[in-house]
Amino acid sequence: MNGRAHLLGGFGATALLLAACAQAPETVAPAPVNEAQYHGWNCPELRGELGRLDRTLADLYAEQRQSRNDDAIGYVFALAPLATMSRGDLRHQIALRKGEHEAARHAAARRCHAARF
Repeated sequence: MNGRAHLLGGFGATALLLAACAQAPETVAPAPVNEAQYHGWNCPELRGELGRLDRTLADLYAEQRQSRNDDAIGYVFALAPLATMSRGDLRHQIALRKGEHEAARHAAARRCHAARF
């Protein structure tokens, strides 16, 4: 194998390894959440829920970024995504909270005309 083919093979292996890493939190799609769960909530309650979800998502994003870093380090030393393998990947929780945030924001936009969400 010539040097160029070997180099390209190394990139393929790297891409394969990175695919198993914890997903970037910004790229996680929101899970479908029915807006009906916020039926009967008033504007202050919806604002409070949106604030709570913002804080929760910020914490989950930080944890997910740490898992991505830990996975990268795991590949260097153990050739495995250690954080993902030890349940450090939080993409399902992030997707659910993003879906809840989207549903709460839509509910607030419909009911709280003077406020911007």
